Amino acid sequence: VEVDDDELAERIGLILRQSGRGRDRLSDFYSHEENREALRHSMRREKVLDALLQRAKQGSAESAEGAPG
Repeated sequence: VEVDDDELAERIGLILRQSGRGRDRLSDFYSHEENREALRHSMRREKVLDALLQRAKQGSAESAEGAPG
């Protein structure tokens, strides 16, 4: 599971738009590679958890369909 540069830039843009007064500080924060990589890692983890949750829901629905009742 990967997070490409466009996804990362989009998330940073969203964070900056929602930040209000602290925008300049956040912009400076995300200008550092290690902070962008930390966000990328977090986004990657979100994607993995979302995929696992989706699989679990699908498996649960399939089990319910096949259950006698």
